Amino acid sequence: MKAVNLSLFFCLLNGLLVAQNAYPVIDFTNTVFNENDSTFTIQYSFSDTDNTIFDVDLILTNSESDSFNSVQSDATGDIGSNIDADGIKTIIYKHNSNDITTVHLRLVISDNEAIDIASIVAEVDQERVQGYLEQIEGIRHRTAGVDHLEATKLLMETHLTDLSLQAENSVFDFEGYEADNYTSVQEGLTAPQMEYLVGGHYDTVDESPGADDNGTAIAGMMEVSTVLAKYNFNKSIRYVAWDLEEEGLLGSLDYVNNTLEEEQDIQGYLNFEMIGYYDDTPNSQTLPFGFEQIFPDAYEEISSNEFRGDFISNIGNTDSSEGIMQDFEEIAENYVPELKVISVAAPGNGSSTPDLARSDHAAFWLKGIPAIMLTDGANFRNPYYHSPDDTSDKLDFEFMTNTIKASVAYLAEKAEITHNSFADLAIDSLVVFNAEQDFSNFRLKIYPNPSMDKIIVDAFDLQNNTDKQYRIYDQFGKMITQGEHNFHYNGQLHIKFYDIPPGQYIFYISDSSGKSSRKRFIVQ
Repeated sequence: MKAVNLSLFFCLLNGLLVAQNAYPVIDFTNTVFNENDSTFTIQYSFSDTDNTIFDVDLILTNSESDSFNSVQSDATGDIGSNIDADGIKTIIYKHNSNDITTVHLRLVISDNEAIDIASIVAEVDQERVQGYLEQIEGIRHRTAGVDHLEATKLLMETHLTDLSLQAENSVFDFEGYEADNYTSVQEGLTAPQMEYLVGGHYDTVDESPGADDNGTAIAGMMEVSTVLAKYNFNKSIRYVAWDLEEEGLLGSLDYVNNTLEEEQDIQGYLNFEMIGYYDDTPNSQTLPFGFEQIFPDAYEEISSNEFRGDFISNIGNTDSSEGIMQDFEEIAENYVPELKVISVAAPGNGSSTPDLARSDHAAFWLKGIPAIMLTDGANFRNPYYHSPDDTSDKLDFEFMTNTIKASVAYLAEKAEITHNSFADLAIDSLVVFNAEQDFSNFRLKIYPNPSMDKIIVDAFDLQNNTDKQYRIYDQFGKMITQGEHNFHYNGQLHIKFYDIPPGQYIFYISDSSGKSSRKRFIVQ
């Protein structure tokens, strides 16, 4: 945790087997678009070993709208409720435009299996958490602990990659040091633009092994991802690890100011900031100056318990984060009642209460993004704060594990864990053609037809002053190859291809004037 600085008042899952039962498996998707009436014809089949009746939805987004929205009301066929798994299914969807270049369609199938969140919470493993922290513990500082800092980066990256999560780092410079923020998104099925973040900073001060500060955060993030990565959610979960928090929240500030993308709709960030120190002896918990005046209810609860450090602090603010703060407390009480949670909402964006804005959640507060800090209180409880004695043997792993359990429950509920599977339809590669006839602005002749390993295309009426592109698709709309028009002087184009299986293909040609032509040919 960053020491107070008054100048800075300021984170295709498909067919997986899980503990409860199998997801539906989508075995086949075949999509054709008819530009004459702007209609998609989608064929699919699916299987499930545990269920017989399913809900099927079709959702859409495009480059002009980052939200996924159901188009079920504009579709007919095997869509909606009570769809059985027998045979090949067909959906016909009429699009509101013949421009499909920006369309992204997703087929979602649910078996309506009830999911027991309590059983998922029970998957959090205390021994595994302790094992993670033992690997992380050690000075992780850009000058005083470079080797272990780099080893921790590799540990996080390998862990996320092993969970089939894409570990991405964003780099920024600080005094010649190449700092790294790590994020990895577990994409939601039906509302992937809506995200929940969980994690914390991984760096330490130059003389501390940082077991509590903030190895507990990274161990917590690793355990949350271990438990949740094998499940599907409607909304996205992003696992995060910030660099250079101890230098002034530099990692999280760089993320919200320079890396955060416009389409990311962050619903909440759970910032782990020292979650492992527990002391239930009287007077083991102290409080920031003026705490009793700003937060009289919380002060009364702590003082009536003789100032025991036996709770996790849940810190939000009144500008943007009271909702997430209250939801976390309620969900923790439901699923982990043995964890005592004390919640306080800093006034405004938190700048008037600097002791509550000393970690990476504050970078999000400054942007008006909902975020909470989950903390054991740092120097207000842990006497080994920022010292060589901040080691894992001082920590209470049951307390830490309970905080992780509450976070898993929160994310499972709020990111909407679901027993759905999905298949993305490669609309950007679909042939725009009428399935019944060849429509042409240009006259085309293709030979030999049938072909073996090459075709010659004779093109007529092409305008020499326009840019031209060609593409070859298979019968299912998958693009096989593409390129610039490189016609010989006599109007011929020679295309060689290898390892293309026998079948029907479509040669598609377009120019910058908006004219296009297509012609079918056969490969033997």
